[in-house]
Amino acid sequence: EGSRRAKNALKNSLKILSEPETSSEGTYLAIQKAMNSFLDEKDDRTLERSTSEIISRIQTQKINEDLIKGITTTLNRGDAVRFAPVSTADSIADLEKFREFLANVDQDWTMAK
Repeated sequence: EGSRRAKNALKNSLKILSEPETSSEGTYLAIQKAMNSFLDEKDDRTLERSTSEIISRIQTQKINEDLIKGITTTLNRGDAVRFAPVSTADSIADLEKFREFLANVDQDWTMAK
């Protein structure tokens, strides 16, 4: 069961990101939810994680450092959007980049085993 969940991690996370959001806040919430879902599937347990907990968890894998920096930047922007507006265009650009980030994390994660 756990192995099958791990294999579905990317697919399920990308599905979360495929549902359109109407606001920048909604987009960043979807990004956070997708990253949490990805880790839930990989770890075979459900856990709500903060940005720092997400970063700490992916750092335990052999994930490319530039990729970790990109994920960190995106998640931090999502945390900040509650206090300072981010344009819809910027949030959509981050969403597109995050899809690539997830695919690359999945690939690095798989290769680390």
